[in-house]
Amino acid sequence: MMEINERKSEEKDTSSSPEKSYFSIDEMRAEKGDKKKEGVNDLREGIDDKAGKIESIDDIRRSSENSALRKWEKANPEIAEIARLNTSSEQIKKMEWTQPEKWRTLDETQKRVALDRIGEVLMRSYDHPKPSLFVEENKDKKAIGSYGDGYKSDSSGNLIGADYGIELNREGELKRAHEKIFGKDPKLALGAYAHEFRHSYQYEQASRYEKPQFASLVDNPEKAREWSENIKTYNEAPPKELLDKDPDEYRKRFDKYANQPVEKDANNFADELIKRIYG
Repeated sequence: MMEINERKSEEKDTSSSPEKSYFSIDEMRAEKGDKKKEGVNDLREGIDDKAGKIESIDDIRRSSENSALRKWEKANPEIAEIARLNTSSEQIKKMEWTQPEKWRTLDETQKRVALDRIGEVLMRSYDHPKPSLFVEENKDKKAIGSYGDGYKSDSSGNLIGADYGIELNREGELKRAHEKIFGKDPKLALGAYAHEFRHSYQYEQASRYEKPQFASLVDNPEKAREWSENIKTYNEAPPKELLDKDPDEYRKRFDKYANQPVEKDANNFADELIKRIYG
């Protein structure tokens, strides 16, 4: 089971020139001076009229030219990832529940529903099954959330049930924000949910990568290979009791946990989504 614990913000280098911000796939292709028919608008031109009006990436995916877009995404995985983030963030921005003034008026059940709706947006953008969302109580306030990818067992190895889904701790608290994730700031809950959603995406992509018959469904083979290898040797977060007993060992284990590929990627994904939604 993957867990998300509070992490220390990394210092960012602000001395270098910022990267140009692109919104769409077409914008990036135009910047590179590539005039080949490989952008979203170019793909629209080849859609048969019977497929209906094409307005977005989702419409193209549903069209008979789905394979053409898929081929383009596989050839340009980094650009496609940015496009998915932009598409997701723009749709989430339009959801009233994600606005701070509205979020503050919601009870826990309504906030859970709001996060579930956000999961549906991410599901469509990433063509990925949406995990069930559960809100549980864990008295360890540093335990923010977790993602389970299948079955869980007790300490003796006996099967005790399924743990597929995202679980968020209603008592989880981000020390740097001095607030619980289900408090007044929607960024905290959305960030925690996005982190765990990304883990579910990583597991799915790694699983597809490992099965030749599903290779065509892998978005980024290089990333999927890296995630597959990391998942097999995943380093769990250290137990909180270790912090009092041996702080140095705790920090050593925590750094090993936080700096592995799947955790760094999930943290970056959540940060980028929040930045696009709230600025």
